[in-house]
Amino acid sequence: MGSSEVETLKVQLREAQSANDDLIEQLKAAQTSWKKCIEDAEQKAAHARQELQRFKAEKVGKKAKHPAVVRRLQRKLRRNVAREMSDAQQGFVIQKVTEKHGKTEVRRVSVCPQTCMLKWCHAQDSLAQNISQKVGAGAPKSLDLQTVERLEYGIGARAAKLIPEASPWHCFSVSTAERSYDFIGSNEKSTRCFVLSISRLCEDNAEGTFRSRHDFEVSKGWAKLKYGNKRRGTTMAKDFLQALRKVGATLPKSKPVPVNAKLPEVSDLSKPMDLFDFCNEEAKMEDPPQRTTSAGSELLSNPGASPKSNGSFKPALGRLASATDEGARGFMSWMTGSGGGAVWPKAGETWVFTGAVDQVDLYRAADATEWVNEMTCRSQSERRMVTIISALPQQNMVEIRGTDKLKFVKGWTRMVDADGQWLLEKAPLK
Repeated sequence: MGSSEVETLKVQLREAQSANDDLIEQLKAAQTSWKKCIEDAEQKAAHARQELQRFKAEKVGKKAKHPAVVRRLQRKLRRNVAREMSDAQQGFVIQKVTEKHGKTEVRRVSVCPQTCMLKWCHAQDSLAQNISQKVGAGAPKSLDLQTVERLEYGIGARAAKLIPEASPWHCFSVSTAERSYDFIGSNEKSTRCFVLSISRLCEDNAEGTFRSRHDFEVSKGWAKLKYGNKRRGTTMAKDFLQALRKVGATLPKSKPVPVNAKLPEVSDLSKPMDLFDFCNEEAKMEDPPQRTTSAGSELLSNPGASPKSNGSFKPALGRLASATDEGARGFMSWMTGSGGGAVWPKAGETWVFTGAVDQVDLYRAADATEWVNEMTCRSQSERRMVTIISALPQQNMVEIRGTDKLKFVKGWTRMVDADGQWLLEKAPLK
């Protein structure tokens, strides 16, 4: 190898070393930049975690301050059937009972929430493919759920009566003014999806609908119990009695009480309970009074008299009497209007919301235990008017029905809220 070639290799080596050094510098610069990006990302993540914790703390505080909002959201969550609606929209292959022959046919059935329709076709066909067909045996058939008048499920369904060998908790029937459409689900899931979806889409115009998944599960359980009673030829009372006996047999036996056992007397008790225990009143006597039949009967016959002892219950009885007589009677007279205070509505009158709240909760009965709906107090810019069905001043409850487009909405609501504000007032005469 000549000297010229050696010089050429040396030049190439120096160029390669220089390029390598440049690459190393670029790598170090990129490494420094990445480290800075990672530090910035960690800082942003720490800040986001702090903001999330602060947001959660604020939400918890708001929930604690507004329990009514939380209860309303919980009720809406219990009524959420979006999962069943989505599955019913995809469709299931179930059995349909024919109207003429009373036999079952396998059909693909689905619910369309956008058009509020129930559609079905042959199992081997597709509803999407046949939707353009207008006539023919292969065309899908449909039912407008707005025309449904009643939904039946379980033993009361027409499908369970026509096909006795079918499980009643898989049967449901949809009835209109002209005829009944009867179906038998393939399993519990398909039946639940169709029943809850149909209930939600026609709950305003049909009877027998289910408001929540819990109501459906309860009805399914009762259907299974009744079907088992029918198969065994027993009654519900006998089955419950047999179940109680089985459970009772597994419990430990209690010790029998002797017939001649001496019960402790009142005088043997270390500290007999008296009225001071309830009224937080300090006793002004050394020994507690003895409770006897004569003292009790004397107090009942003469409430103003004090017991025969060196102390007296007069302060406590005075407070109880004043609270019972003046406070309770005064409040009830004000609520009922007999004392010249509030005037309660009468059946058939038209009242209007005062605007103290934006919306009110409606309940199925006056005990306000089962929530059924809610009504807004304003329609655009005007206060909403309602018709009074009945009123219970003693329970602070009034039964109302909407007007105009809300005539189908009715229920029990409170007349006065917790802050003492009236929610309704009599509508002015036009």
